Amino acid sequence: MVDRLPENRGAGYCRNRGLELASGRFVAFLDSDDRWHPEKLSRQLAFMDRKKTEFSFTGYEVISATGIWLSLAPAVPDEMSYEELLGNSLIGCSTVILDRAGLGEVRFPEMRTRQDFALWCTLLRDGRKAAGLADVLTQYRLSPSGISKNKFKGARQHWRVYREYLGLGLFKATRCFISYAWNASRKHRRYRATLPSS
Repeated sequence: MVDRLPENRGAGYCRNRGLELASGRFVAFLDSDDRWHPEKLSRQLAFMDRKKTEFSFTGYEVISATGIWLSLAPAVPDEMSYEELLGNSLIGCSTVILDRAGLGEVRFPEMRTRQDFALWCTLLRDGRKAAGLADVLTQYRLSPSGISKNKFKGARQHWRVYREYLGLGLFKATRCFISYAWNASRKHRRYRATLPSS
């Protein structure tokens, strides 16, 4: 089924619309410019069954706008807690599978950016942990303009998630933001070093 919206209402709204239409127990997300390994779903679901987890994510690699391989993303940990997630951006949206039988209703906040990070935090806030599968099963497509054009806007939105959506105090929000900014900077420097010049 294809459900086309008459106007662009942002990723959060679109993902929630997809969740409303989906009838399965498990839900996964694939942004239009990313790619999955042909066996991603089967391998990840088998992993979730072994781990008895309701939330999993995988490793991914970065490709250019034209599909040229650039680099691997940072290594995936075996598991991710709420506190660990606050200071990094290791969970790529297109790598995630969620089990709605255990999680209940899943909805993204309707914000233009960082809605995936906000949802992951919400799901892990009660003490649950996300299980990481180190296998590289997703390709994330990167463009030169995407890094420079959106990094400051994304950082502002990340701060808003801390303060307004999660309600973190100023000290904790600042500490988490510094950790996030450091990790994101290291990751983007590595991508930028391998990005072909336009």
